[in-house]
Amino acid sequence: MVSKDDIIAELRQLVAKQAKQILALMAEVEQLKLQLAKATKNSSNSSKSPSSDITKPKDIKSHRKRGRPKKRKIGGQPGREKKLREPLPADRVNETIVHELDSKDISHLNLVPTDRFDTIQMIELPDRPLMVTEHQFRNYEAPDGSIYYQHNSEIHGQPIFGPRLLAMVSWMKSRAHCSYTTIEQYFDDVLQVPVSRGYLAKLCTGVISESLAEQLLNRTRKLFSAWHTRGEKTEVGLERSLKLHRDRFLEIVRNVPKSTEASTLAARFAVVEVTDGTSYDMSEDYFRFLFYEGVEPTNNHSEQQVRHVVIDRRITQGTRSERGQRYHERMWTAIATCQKQEKNFFAYLYSSIRAKLNGHPAPSLIG
Repeated sequence: MVSKDDIIAELRQLVAKQAKQILALMAEVEQLKLQLAKATKNSSNSSKSPSSDITKPKDIKSHRKRGRPKKRKIGGQPGREKKLREPLPADRVNETIVHELDSKDISHLNLVPTDRFDTIQMIELPDRPLMVTEHQFRNYEAPDGSIYYQHNSEIHGQPIFGPRLLAMVSWMKSRAHCSYTTIEQYFDDVLQVPVSRGYLAKLCTGVISESLAEQLLNRTRKLFSAWHTRGEKTEVGLERSLKLHRDRFLEIVRNVPKSTEASTLAARFAVVEVTDGTSYDMSEDYFRFLFYEGVEPTNNHSEQQVRHVVIDRRITQGTRSERGQRYHERMWTAIATCQKQEKNFFAYLYSSIRAKLNGHPAPSLIG
């Protein structure tokens, strides 16, 4: 006969086991809720743009009761990961104030100071967010009574605004889409610096625009202009002109400023050593169209070959998994190859699938 203590012990084990199962199930339910919230997130219930929706959100108005439409709650939606603003680095901090308890309070509360601190950064604009440098040039009187004026090429003829302020003007005009009137009012109200709209326009269309002008782009235009004169010049004259523009292009591209983008561009036109000890000028590949008939200077042909890929991506919104990527790249490759070889893609696809199901090698796309 089973004793009372044995029954109690068995029931306790059963309760403990069921408690663990309940905790596991609760955790699984919370995880599923989170996954469901992420899966159903679209432009109608989050800050996502409409173009990011894989399918159009369902028309929920038809399922609502008549009356005031339901609004989503303000703030982060379910499934959204919480993001906190990162504090500014130490080199951006102008002043640090340490707050500590009085020694009496520490002793009264029986506390022990640690080396850890909670940090709150307060950010404010200075009273005068500008640095003005005034240059004074002394006047000199010549023996004939005329006044001699000093001239400094680094100051005279230069804009009154420095590079950082010029960059801010350009940012407000192009990035923030401000009008010249708005920028003028900002200078007057916030910076308390009078400036005219005409001068702001002169800065943007002058020194700021010229700072972005690329010598390489101008040289490229001249090279193509010479290439388009093939029917107007003699063969010798055309070759001389093309070589001249090519060499000047290479002088610019091979003497670039120290930046990652410029170095990457220069590497495309570099002279490299090959395995047999000789050198190869990679620019010959880029300028082959200059001296060989039938070689086009554009990549229009390549863009036409991948046009169906772009169309498919726009319609289907692409794929999210590596398996999906493999599917698309294989299908797109087969489509382009069959089109180039004037083969029926559906017939080839049918043959390939049939061979796979029968354990046979896939039909070749070569030849």
